[in-house]
Amino acid sequence: MYTNALYRIQCFNQSKIFRSTYRAALKEIDSLMRARPKTAEGNRFDMLVTLVEAYERAQAFPLEFDRSGQGDQILHGAVM
Repeated sequence: MYTNALYRIQCFNQSKIFRSTYRAALKEIDSLMRARPKTAEGNRFDMLVTLVEAYERAQAFPLEFDRSGQGDQILHGAVM
């Protein structure tokens, strides 16, 4: 049984990804956080996480690390 979000997440395999599809996937992942491994829900969770990770890697800009010797600081004010 495919939910609307799961159906729309299949768009990740196409060239155009919509922000609403990405958000729907994140909501679906949130609802499946307590899913047990090797169940239908757990498998769906794994699939969605894999797709979202691939999307985020493809969309993300490379991080520029602070060269001052503080390797845990990232430019733009974010600290890891």
